Amino acid sequence: MSGLKMIFCMLGMCALMNAGSEPAAPPVRRISVVNYVRLLNTAENLINKRQGKYVAADDLLSSPELKSAKKLFPNLQLEGTKLSLIVSSDQSHYSIIVTDVTDKCEFTVSSTEAGKIFHGTVIDCAIIQR
Repeated sequence: MSGLKMIFCMLGMCALMNAGSEPAAPPVRRISVVNYVRLLNTAENLINKRQGKYVAADDLLSSPELKSAKKLFPNLQLEGTKLSLIVSSDQSHYSIIVTDVTDKCEFTVSSTEAGKIFHGTVIDCAIIQR
């Protein structure tokens, strides 16, 4: 093994040994991020039923549909989340990405108008967390 490979190996081992000092967000926090995406999906679909289109973030966040849907998720903790919402030019599709920026692994949840919800973290974060 070359000296350079050995150094990288040793650095990797150090990262694994020190990984426990900054844990990922607790499960309750992650559930809240998933529920935030559920809330946004619900509001987008209510708007689409009424207007026949999906709307951008500013319109969604100020909509009466979002206010109404919040009743389904009364205890959401949204502080520390980053929302990215992309709506197609014909307003027939959307993609939502919400990231918990307080989570060391940057727990992220995404969805589209299909309503399927996906989640993940930064690549290799789970390895470093061990």
